[in-house]
Amino acid sequence: MRTLFIALSLSFTLLLSAQDAKEILGKSVRAINNLETVSYHVEILQTNLLSDDTSRYVADCLLKRMPQDTIAKMYYYFSTGNTGFYKYNGSAFYSYAPDYYNFVFRYSVKDHPEKFRAVAMPNGVSPPEVTSVFYYINSLLKSVEEVSSMLDEIAAGKSKSGSILSVIGDTLVDEVKCYGFRMTKPKKNFTSHKLILIDQDNLLPVAVIKDFKGSGLSLSKESIALGQFFSVKYSKIRESVPRFDYLMSDKSLPKKAEVTDHLPFAEPFKIGDHAPAFLLPEVNTGKFLSSDSLAGRIVVLDFTSTWCIHCAEGAAVIREMQQKYSDRKDVIFINVFSSSTDTREKIQKYASKHSFAGISLYNAAGIEKTWGIHGYPDFFLLDRHGRIAYFQRGYSTDLQRNLVRQTEDCLGKK
Repeated sequence: MRTLFIALSLSFTLLLSAQDAKEILGKSVRAINNLETVSYHVEILQTNLLSDDTSRYVADCLLKRMPQDTIAKMYYYFSTGNTGFYKYNGSAFYSYAPDYYNFVFRYSVKDHPEKFRAVAMPNGVSPPEVTSVFYYINSLLKSVEEVSSMLDEIAAGKSKSGSILSVIGDTLVDEVKCYGFRMTKPKKNFTSHKLILIDQDNLLPVAVIKDFKGSGLSLSKESIALGQFFSVKYSKIRESVPRFDYLMSDKSLPKKAEVTDHLPFAEPFKIGDHAPAFLLPEVNTGKFLSSDSLAGRIVVLDFTSTWCIHCAEGAAVIREMQQKYSDRKDVIFINVFSSSTDTREKIQKYASKHSFAGISLYNAAGIEKTWGIHGYPDFFLLDRHGRIAYFQRGYSTDLQRNLVRQTEDCLGKK
């Protein structure tokens, strides 16, 4: 696996005492808290051994503390690598991805007060409507919580959580000399590690690495190994926010994009409607499968992805259902991959590793809108006439019971 850092070397030439560590971490907390406005570049690398996939996310971040704000305590603008952005200005949250229908989605605080109610947000977590993927929860200002937790451990003289703190000497991250602090927490089936690297000059965090190796994740009746390596690197830190007021205003919204209020998703169909048609390539053969060719058969569709845990749980359910109906030629199971990040090769590797059941189709982004796909996994059951007999958004522990009951109902009908 390619590491996050261009150069990362450890040396023990500089040994820090507990008192030194306490002083450095305390100064780092104060340095972060003194930043009322800040701009920086963030790079996030995440490897999930569930899919053997490594994802990289980058953004240029602009943050401004707003203590009076009851939702996020800050306003922000995160410009992503594909010219998209996420922003929150106190009155609304906006998200824009140019390759997603060319819409600017907006959650208005005024129009959606129930979603922005002032409630206690533990650990700095805001409502999902203002949580911008990884960038919000891994902001530089939020990293004060990581540093503070280590400081509290040292101040207490012992760990309340059972963690073990160790201090690393001089550490180079892209030629920046850092102090390094590692928190190790043994658990029953695995050990988690958190490494925080702090710039020796300005005492601001340079990177946070979280490593969860060898944990167990139960999927239905089987147990698989889940390894998670999560890294966040900060760079180009400046105590200024250029053009912040302009970016917070509606003037900064793309002129060619349609701004649409993010209302509760309305289903594009109802039970009994004919399912939307599709013509999609099959992962293994490359041949196209038409929905018209499925007439007379009961079809279970699973809109899924290679990178989400609940999708793997749903896949285990589909596999068990196919075993249950293996003697029925009139029941077919289809996995549909519509995420643009799921390439044919990636799906083949994932399907082989997790013994995917049924037929797998890919390159299905073009049918997401007609099927109302806004997240994964989503499940559909079609009767012999191609009508929607049942659908469920998201995974739940009663998914298999629901699908089996509805499948049996369809089998009993002509």
